[in-house]
This record gives sequence, structure tokens and C-alpha cells, in this order.
Amino acid sequence: MAEKLTEYLQNKEDLKLMILNYKDSEINIIQISHKYHQEHWPIFKKPKEEKVTYDDFWDRLYEFIWIRKVSDLLVYLYLENSKGINPTIWQLNRYLQRTEKQYSYTFKIVDRLERLNIVKTEYIPNSPRREKAVMINKSFVALYGDDEFRQMMLDDWDITAKEYTFMKLKEHKEDKAKLEQKIKMMKKGRRG
Repeated sequence: MAEKLTEYLQNKEDLKLMILNYKDSEINIIQISHKYHQEHWPIFKKPKEEKVTYDDFWDRLYEFIWIRKVSDLLVYLYLENSKGINPTIWQLNRYLQRTEKQYSYTFKIVDRLERLNIVKTEYIPNSPRREKAVMINKSFVALYGDDEFRQMMLDDWDITAKEYTFMKLKEHKEDKAKLEQKIKMMKKGRRG
């Protein structure tokens, strides 16, 4: 496990995000590479701006990710992708408790996340509606659950730090289990 912590700290990815809280869908930006900024700053450019600075880009990306429906979508994708499930945009719309008329807004969020290389989409073969499956783009972004990170620390730290981290890990696992149960209920057509 110590190798996982070392790998985490090496900053291989252009963008590193961490889920701080499953229940409230809190996501924090851990690291953005300058290469990522150079490739994606036009996405957050305002009409009269020449260029978006690194700090402004960080702030605008942070604000975008902290939009409740965006962070909910990313947490849901993280949990589903970790099980090997790639939901469609339609399923994401349903999870976000939106009506059919609000589908275009979910599509716009997925489109912007795709332009930021946070997610990627693939057409589902033989789909009657040419549906797209959505997944985390692991070649550009690393999205970690705080429970994963704390587990890595537990495996690497001394005993006094382990007690505190074990307590936080237990809380995160409980929140994660509750959210997974909510997702399961949503799939069955019941509101959570």
C-alpha cells in the first residue's frame, strides 16, 4: 500500500481531484499542471479577456466543480466507474433528479467536463438512441475518494495518526455506503 501513497504523491496526472465528503459531494482540486492550464484555459475565457491566468483558471475550475449538480455527477461517476459501470447521460440525468426537459442541461455539463478532459464519452454500439456512456478520463485526471487516501495513509503511518484516520475512514465509508444505497434505490425508480 505504501506504493499507492507514493504513486499518489508523484503528480503524474494533469489534474488531480479528491472527494472530501460523499454525503455533500464535496470535491477539491489537489493539483493542476501548467500543461493542463495551457490546453484548457479558453474554456473559462470571458469575452473581453485575452487569456486566463493560472490562478484564475484554478478559481474558475474550482467554482465549476463546486456547482452542486456537477459535483454530484462526478461523485456518482466515480462510484459507478469503480464498479465497472459506465452510465449514459440519460441515467446521469435521472440520478441528478432532473426531468426530461432538463436533459439538455445535464448534456451541457457532460460536454464541458469532456472539453476539460475530466470525463470522456463513447457511443454505445447498437443503441437505438445513439446513447453515450460517460466515464472518468483516467489518462488526464485522477479522482480519489478521501477514504482511499486515508486508507493509503493508514497503511503508511504510525499508530497515533492511525486512530484519527481510522475514525475518519469509518465516517467516509458509511457516507459512501449510504450514497451507494441511494443510487441503488434511484435505479429501481424510487426517490432517495
